[in-house]
Amino acid sequence: MNRRMFLKGLAAIGTAGRFAGMLAIAPVAFVMTACGFSVTAVLNVIIGAVQGILRIAGNVPWASELSQALATLQQQIATWKSGGPAALIIDALNTIEAIAAVIPLTKVYSPLIDLLVSAIESIITYFQNQGTSNRLVTFTRPRANVNNLHLGRVPCAKPDKLHPTYEGVLKAQWNALADSLQLSEAEIK
Repeated sequence: MNRRMFLKGLAAIGTAGRFAGMLAIAPVAFVMTACGFSVTAVLNVIIGAVQGILRIAGNVPWASELSQALATLQQQIATWKSGGPAALIIDALNTIEAIAAVIPLTKVYSPLIDLLVSAIESIITYFQNQGTSNRLVTFTRPRANVNNLHLGRVPCAKPDKLHPTYEGVLKAQWNALADSLQLSEAEIK
């Protein structure tokens, strides 16, 4: 199915169908526009989100592995230069996403994991579209989006007048979702 057929199909099913179709492609749209987009700032929001999950998760089997993956991501970001090869950052994000895939959908904080996965997918897509050297990334784990039930459940919001940057809207979306779940400890400070 090409784009034209997809859009004709949306027109045939009305406004609700168009809205649902836009939600399905929202994580990719997160990184396709350049205005108000800072890779480092969005990565810092993702770090804050992972730290929030670790604060509320308690004593679960995957917490230590997630903590180690977070430390690796922070280390890679600290040594990365904007515009440089991002293979190690992509690999660290993929590792976090793989760990997130084992978190049950029945956990109270599952919608936060869904949003985290959407944000990670957006950044990985952004990096993979930035040049041929980043498209040939070798992951230490199988690609985490293959069987990830959290993928696509909560799309990333787009910047608006209140939050004109991607990192601002992602942080606001995360904090609003944490607040609605009554998990204020998971909010990004």
